[in-house]
Amino acid sequence: MSTLVQFRVVSVTAETNETKSFRLRAPEPIAYKPGQFLTIGIPSDRGTVARCYSMSSAPHEDDITITVKRTPQGYASNWMCDNVAAGDTITALPPSGQFVPSAQDTDVLLFAAGSGITPVISIAKYVLTQTDRKVALFYANRDPAAVIFAEQLRAM
Repeated sequence: MSTLVQFRVVSVTAETNETKSFRLRAPEPIAYKPGQFLTIGIPSDRGTVARCYSMSSAPHEDDITITVKRTPQGYASNWMCDNVAAGDTITALPPSGQFVPSAQDTDVLLFAAGSGITPVISIAKYVLTQTDRKVALFYANRDPAAVIFAEQLRAM
């Protein structure tokens, strides 16, 4: 079993009315690939439940950021959005997942809808800042207020 990591919550940012980003700092740097996720331990009356949240940060950034969209009846997403604040500590497994960009030296075409932008923005930031490759992104949302990372995407 992987060793658990205790992350300190550095900041919490409201991305939309339903979505928050949690900037996390590990006791020591953690290597990961763009597009991966963290499995977070969420306290409950049944002990701890595990939920996976994609990282919206890229490996070259100082801290790890996960982005959580509140879902109706979603125990973990509601708990994260209602209870986690800067200064808190959360426990997670090390980064994992295989949704990562290929090592090929070709341009990248990305598709996302709603909160599916979370691992995709990680990949886009990495490719645009750490390679010479170009990125094309198609991103669908129900309305302008639901666009997660609207300002970051405009800047890219």
